[in-house]
Parts: sequence; C-alpha cells; structure tokens
Amino acid sequence: MAEAEEARLRRVIAAGARAAARLDTSSTSAKLKQAAGRVAAGATAQHDLALLCSRQGRGSEADRLLRALGMRHRLSVSIFAPPSTATPSPAGLCGAPIVLDGVLPPAVIAGLQRALRPGAAFWEEHGYPTPCFFSYRHDLTASKPPLLLVEQAARLLQPLMERHAADLYPGGGGGDGSAAP
Repeated sequence: MAEAEEARLRRVIAAGARAAARLDTSSTSAKLKQAAGRVAAGATAQHDLALLCSRQGRGSEADRLLRALGMRHRLSVSIFAPPSTATPSPAGLCGAPIVLDGVLPPAVIAGLQRALRPGAAFWEEHGYPTPCFFSYRHDLTASKPPLLLVEQAARLLQPLMERHAADLYPGGGGGDGSAAP
C-alpha cells in the first residue's frame, strides 16, 4: 500500500514540476489558475511524500524533499515511527495524548472558540480550505508579551509542557527550550 501511495505522490510531484516549467504568465487566467493548482498539488504531494519517507525511517530522503520546498527543519524521524511494545516508554506516557483540564483561563478559551468557530473570518482570511500545506510559527522565547490569542495560549501551556517533557526525559526537554530526544 505504501509503495502505491509513494508512486502516486511521485506522479503528482512530476506533474507539478512540469506545470511549473511550462508556466507562461501571458496565458489566460483560467490556464494560469489550472497550472498554479498543479504546482500547488505537486508541492503538497512532495510534503506528503516527505512524511511517508519519515514514517518509513528514510530521513535523508525526507530532508531532500523538504529542502526543495524551502524548509530547513523537520521533526525527528523517530516521531513518525510506530510505537514499540518491546521497550516501555518513559513514565508509560510517551505517545499518549496529554489532557489538561482547566489550564487556560476561560477568556482565552472563549476567544479561541470565537476566532476558530465554523464560518469565522479566520478561515477565509487564511485561504481555507486549501490544497497547500502551511504552518504557523510563533517564537515562544521572545521577551515581548504575546499579542495574538494563540501565542497567549501557547505561552500559558509552555511551562506545563516543559514540566511534562522534563518528567518524560530527565536531563533533556526541560525549561530551556531544548527539544526532548
């Protein structure tokens, strides 16, 4: 199954690359939109193929694919590996979701619910639904106070996550912003 998915993704990537190579800005808007859609689908497929490679432990290939998309960092391949039952995980929790009730103030929760509800302006302003992958990055080490609601929530959750990481990975992943192994 993974081989068929990889072959399909490679075909979409190749079609996107061909569309990008043939892109003629003097074309009609309909043709430009169609070509742009193929290019975007190719980039999305390239990202998906990098995820597939990561899940299969092929980190070098994932790196090559992601670098071509302009990405400089990725999660460790071990994050994508299926959990092993042979070795118990630290504190028995690694890989399990973390559920924390009552850690965010009601005003922050209400604000997030309002901003991200179906039909909220956020979705249209950010182009959802989209065939393209994108992400948001927020610097949690900045000394300035968080302005965005999502940054406020992340800053409130950060010490709890750092404590959890320190419990799971003694000697790493603590409050210094370092990643757990």
